[in-house]
Amino acid sequence: METMLNDDDHLDKLLCKTEDKAAPYWKEIGKKLGFKITDLDRIPRELALHSERDYYASMIRKWMNWAPPVHEFATLEALVKAMRDTEIDELIRPAYDLENSKSEFK
Repeated sequence: METMLNDDDHLDKLLCKTEDKAAPYWKEIGKKLGFKITDLDRIPRELALHSERDYYASMIRKWMNWAPPVHEFATLEALVKAMRDTEIDELIRPAYDLENSKSEFK
């Protein structure tokens, strides 16, 4: 059963668990979640002079409010898969942590 992510409580938990390691790779994760590169390029312009953590948080917030066509809904499983699919070693740990703490997201 998939874990739907759809509120501020879920957003806070996701960011707390992942943003330290995932923020530098926010664009790669966004692509795997189904965002077009033009949509991802807009985020830094919307948040002029902010950090990668801000870009990551904004991208996750947008994804939770409007999951791109690749995914009908924003789910924990989709995010874990996107993190793993980037094949970036630093992301394996947060993805593993997310999977093992699914009960916290319900």
